[in-house]
Amino acid sequence: MIEYSFTGPGSESGQLWSRSFMEPLAPGALTQFSASLLAEIAARTWYLYYDRLGFSPTPRTRLVRIIEGRPYTNLTVSARLDAENAGSEPPPFAVGGSERVLFTWQKPGFLGGLKLGRGAKKVDETLAALQNELPEITAQARKWYDKVLGLRWSQAEVLQIMEEIERYGAAALLPYFAARHNLEGAWRRLLSLLDKQPPQ
Repeated sequence: MIEYSFTGPGSESGQLWSRSFMEPLAPGALTQFSASLLAEIAARTWYLYYDRLGFSPTPRTRLVRIIEGRPYTNLTVSARLDAENAGSEPPPFAVGGSERVLFTWQKPGFLGGLKLGRGAKKVDETLAALQNELPEITAQARKWYDKVLGLRWSQAEVLQIMEEIERYGAAALLPYFAARHNLEGAWRRLLSLLDKQPPQ
């Protein structure tokens, strides 16, 4: 069971949002501009990642919302894609002390499990592929960063940067999304095994 607590007035229904996914990237409150930029880049990265998995994500899904300068990620939409395409059981949550079900889920049968097993394998394969691509991703991001540092920041150049930053930012953030997705999946599997242990 993953336990969350409300830091302010909370809701017992609807989609579940959490700071934990983006907290390593934005541990504190962001300016309005930085927050909106991170939200756009994260949403594009999320789409690229799940599209690469072949999970058919919905374009322009609202993945991140900003509250008091802090980014919150939609846990429900990702968990639903994982369940529908990789057979991953929705993670159990306790929110504000009460158990919370993200959505109704039924464990797949044998044939369904075989099909969904391919999706689960794709998650592992994508992480391995991105690890191999990381040097090239880093080099491309560095090349773009160095180019931006050399600009005079005229109005035209600022507009050019704003057009490019989402694309380069999403490509650079993709390995983080894959690693975090796999890490959280492993963590949930470990918690599930611990929950099934008989009491000592």
